[in-house]
Amino acid sequence: MKELLLGNKKTVILYAVIVLLIATLTASCFKISAEKSRKNALTSQNSELKKSNEKKEKELKEKEKQLEEKAKQIEEKDKQIADLEKKNLELTAARQKAAANPPQPAPTAPAPSFTPPSYSQDALNALIADMTLPKPVEIPNKGKVCYLTFDDGPSTRVTPVILDILKKHSVKATFFVVGTGNLSLLKRMSDEGHTIGLHSNTHQCYKISAENIYCSPYTYLLDLKAVSDKVAAAIGKRPGVIRFPGGGSNKVSERVCKGIMTTLTKLLPDMGYTYFDWNVSSGDAERDGVPKDQIINNVLNSGPVARGEGICVLMHDTNAKATTAEALEGIITGLKARGYTFEALSPGNFGFHHNVNN
Repeated sequence: MKELLLGNKKTVILYAVIVLLIATLTASCFKISAEKSRKNALTSQNSELKKSNEKKEKELKEKEKQLEEKAKQIEEKDKQIADLEKKNLELTAARQKAAANPPQPAPTAPAPSFTPPSYSQDALNALIADMTLPKPVEIPNKGKVCYLTFDDGPSTRVTPVILDILKKHSVKATFFVVGTGNLSLLKRMSDEGHTIGLHSNTHQCYKISAENIYCSPYTYLLDLKAVSDKVAAAIGKRPGVIRFPGGGSNKVSERVCKGIMTTLTKLLPDMGYTYFDWNVSSGDAERDGVPKDQIINNVLNSGPVARGEGICVLMHDTNAKATTAEALEGIITGLKARGYTFEALSPGNFGFHHNVNN
């Protein structure tokens, strides 16, 4: 029995020792685990701190870069300001120098000189008497009427096309002809009911020379008579309708004879002639080859058309004005759609005068 009890005691002690060892080992394990967790936490914190420091360091470098850029910009602006101040000083010095030594005006080139053709008052009076026509009877204004007019022809290529289009649409027009044109078309114009008006024999009105038709009333009437003679030979009568080259408002005539347009715009009506300017321009005189749509728009969108007034349309029929012929049909149909009728001018149609500037 004693031996049994002694053996049990030893067993209990052994168990106790084993339990103690297990407890000690468990505690050690927990301690090691805790230490490891603490180390991991410290490592993680260190990593975060490192990342944060790297980020802050990057931000600081970026700010330093921005500050360097701003410093460069400020330096550049300071340089520009310095350059402007330098230029301002140079300009001020230049102005002061110029004020102290004003430039002498360059000598003006003398105006071209020429000797106008001489004439006597008796010769002028005889020419007036020879050219005078019966005074026309005034025709009452008919309202919404369009007078299509063509200057500087007839031409060999463009005028026949225009005549064909007018015939197609049963429209009458007025041709202010020059003596150097294709005068073989005058009879067709007359036979088809168009008015032939006088423009000029030579159309010499721009050069400062003795050939300029505006040198004097006498030289103008000589030119007008020359083209009138040619038209009369072709159609058997002298027209009483005229248009001054450049219009009654032209100022080119002033270069050779001051006041001549004032004289002519009074003299010609007293001689039985009716002169016509225009109140709508097709714009084809601006240059050769003006697009046909632009010419059409210039007429249809003009102020007088918008107001429904009677209109006298300026166009040209030289060989260089092919687009005018191309635009004609659109002008006719467009005006008809707006309620316009068409007529040729006659000496009794007074009006369509510009202000006289010479």
